Amino acid sequence: MINIDIKKLREEQVKLAKKITIKDGDKEITKIAGCDLAYMDNKMICVITVLGYPDLKLVEKKYSIMDVET
Repeated sequence: MINIDIKKLREEQVKLAKKITIKDGDKEITKIAGCDLAYMDNKMICVITVLGYPDLKLVEKKYSIMDVET
């Protein structure tokens, strides 16, 4: 079983969030992407999708399934 320190992960997330800069750019957004990671038994499953914007049609998807080393 993986030992996860939720408090430490939240602190890291707050630290990283402070580094994000949001500003208007001069380029039009045409694609957006998202990713997710899940654990099942001793497997790690990662999925990344790219959607067209603003129509939200699927452009590309990739996934990977790996064994989790304990």
